[in-house]
Amino acid sequence: MTVFRAAHSLKKAVHYSLLLPKTPLLTTRRHAIAYTDGSCLYRGLKNPKAGFGVFWYPGCQDNCCGEVTRIQDNNRAELCAACRAIRMAYNFEETEITIKTDSKFVIRALETPQDGRGKFLNTRCGDFMEFIDSLENKIKVTGEHVKGHSKDFGNEEAHKLAQEGAKLWGENEILTPDSSLSNKNVTGSINQ
Repeated sequence: MTVFRAAHSLKKAVHYSLLLPKTPLLTTRRHAIAYTDGSCLYRGLKNPKAGFGVFWYPGCQDNCCGEVTRIQDNNRAELCAACRAIRMAYNFEETEITIKTDSKFVIRALETPQDGRGKFLNTRCGDFMEFIDSLENKIKVTGEHVKGHSKDFGNEEAHKLAQEGAKLWGENEILTPDSSLSNKNVTGSINQ
């Protein structure tokens, strides 16, 4: 087992993560933990561009970012990031995932029981909610709220990735909610 130390500056808290062999995720008993974030550049203007970011741990080849398909807005980008992390954890045969996010919208969406999600299905994010519902009995998903822009290392890294994803808009289509769940070949970073 290797310990990885990320020291971006002496002013930031030092972050330690365990790197487990042959798995891209921080896990304990098949429980993955991912930081997710969404970003929308030019929000409220004529051509907004939304992106998502998923951060597992420093140096992980599966930290990823990408553009958001279809409607371009911040909540959709936030939920897209959560869906990407859930899909990756499912494809890596994890039994649980905790999504750490600064989005209260994502927390509400994840914590609303399936029979109460109707209000989400009729929103701009309905396709992502259907995706989450399709995995209801396949992987346990919980959300944990972290305060945004509070120097939380994982949240800051996910934020940087989301901004990069928004800048890539139009170059690659990374995730659609109706992507096959049986696809075990989930790509990592599009920057590879």
